Amino acid sequence: MKFFVSAVGFSMLSQAILATVAPDTFANSMDYGSNSYGSLRVLGGCAILGAGMAVAGSGPSMFFPSVGAAVGSSGWLIAGGFVAALLVAVADLRVPVTGQGTKTCEMTVGALVQAKAGREMKYPVIAGAMGLFLVLATVVLEVIVPYKHDLERYGGAFVLPYPENPLHQPAWPPIIVGATVGLAQIVVRRVSGDGLGTATSFTIAVATLSCGKLAPGKGLQESRKNWWQPLFIVWIVVGAVTAGATGP
Repeated sequence: MKFFVSAVGFSMLSQAILATVAPDTFANSMDYGSNSYGSLRVLGGCAILGAGMAVAGSGPSMFFPSVGAAVGSSGWLIAGGFVAALLVAVADLRVPVTGQGTKTCEMTVGALVQAKAGREMKYPVIAGAMGLFLVLATVVLEVIVPYKHDLERYGGAFVLPYPENPLHQPAWPPIIVGATVGLAQIVVRRVSGDGLGTATSFTIAVATLSCGKLAPGKGLQESRKNWWQPLFIVWIVVGAVTAGATGP
């Protein structure tokens, strides 16, 4: 959980930076989501995602590393992600949303803040403030429940004295891992024009298996630009396997 909160916090800080120093790149990378999803859809999706994470004890970004690490419940996590993507794709057939959205992140939240505070607030300010709050929340959680205590249940190297250098420890602090993932968004969006994540892979799987009848435009056979997600996942699994084989 601390890793996820940290990653989201640093991602929002990265978005605020990118929106300030490279607004065109930021706008292009956010174009699909901002023009395809309405505010209620985004809020509903976030609520469902949060509930799912609370039940599973994991988030989409950790599903595939858990496969590479041979976590016992990883199969159920993957199955749950696929079923969720399938249900969303079927629902979209009944309630099309493409083209119905607005610039939800900037306009809706900005308008709300303006109405409450009496002055206009730009996206970088809002994203930066929310990102900073989540990063500070991660720090507070780490103080209350140190990650080393979380890992002691696994025994082995996790119960031995930790080296002073965090990079030499058997597990990195969650806030450092989250910062690595979050700040990587700047580079990824500048290079690829897309965000860094794995949740879309379930949508691609649904589109591919249904030959584009569900989640049209997302299938592997429909566009070469969809192939980066499966390749990204393959290397995540390879990285997790390698880390497990070479780690303490």
